[in-house]
Amino acid sequence: MADVKGKQGETQARTTDNTGGFRRAARPSPSLYLKGMTLEFQAGLVLFRRDLRLSDQSALHHALSRCAKVWCVFVFDTDILDLFLAAGQREDRRVEFIHAALAELDAGLRSAGGGLLVRHGRPQALIQTLAAELGADSVWANHDYEPAALASDAAVAERLQADGRVLMTAKDQVVFEKSEILTAQDKPFSVFTPYIDAAI
Repeated sequence: MADVKGKQGETQARTTDNTGGFRRAARPSPSLYLKGMTLEFQAGLVLFRRDLRLSDQSALHHALSRCAKVWCVFVFDTDILDLFLAAGQREDRRVEFIHAALAELDAGLRSAGGGLLVRHGRPQALIQTLAAELGADSVWANHDYEPAALASDAAVAERLQADGRVLMTAKDQVVFEKSEILTAQDKPFSVFTPYIDAAI
């Protein structure tokens, strides 16, 4: 079983540059690959959350398309882990599953020339600090729709904006966003059949 207690700021990635970053230049003939392309950001930090995969990963795709260099990070939220500890629960199967998924994710990133940074802390402050340490001018994540996640993203975006950085989020875990399929009056459908007709 995985221990839910972690060290503050612990980094578990060991990569070629010891930062978990990988450059597009790792591709064959990078100068040809980048020729004529305008990259909007010098560096990006991709925040993995419930989307612990490399295949069909929207945030990672957009970051690699628009940043000269990309780091990847997962944050164990201590606000959540502390709830387990307060209840006397030092082991949890969900945390064990996440550990295994992160190991697989890190292996996949290493095979692409990078790696995964794993940190413990409060995401709002930690992401701001890590972006500054890495010199990342953009942070990338996939949309999350839960109220707590929306509040957290808003706090992260505000902190990053104060530092001259930006939070970019992308559609990933849904087929359509709530605003993509609307009635002629720009309102959500209340009956399924017209909705599915409009969707297909």
